[in-house]
Amino acid sequence: MVLATNADRESLALKLPLTGLEDYLDAIVSSADLGVPKEEQGFWFALQETEPFDPARTLFIDDNPSVLESAREFGIRHLLGIRQPDSQRPARSSSPSSPWTGSRRCCPRICHPRRSP
Repeated sequence: MVLATNADRESLALKLPLTGLEDYLDAIVSSADLGVPKEEQGFWFALQETEPFDPARTLFIDDNPSVLESAREFGIRHLLGIRQPDSQRPARSSSPSSPWTGSRRCCPRICHPRRSP
């Protein structure tokens, strides 16, 4: 599992130890490293060179509708939006065509910490 983020490395250095998310990830790719934000198509091409993936078999989860649309345009087949990325704010409204879910229900069955061999 790869984290693709617009957060820069300094922000990640602060956030990741607090979340424990690194235990679930094989790689972390920052748009700052690639030189292009996730909202732009260039990000997806650069990401595919860095961490090869099959768009038809990829699940991409994000809280930004513009990023989800960019991923859809690139051809990522499975998209999931987070309705309430901030527990201190109300959930975003959704429509029947929106792929939004609550962050706690996102993917509990596929997210397991990596285990050392």
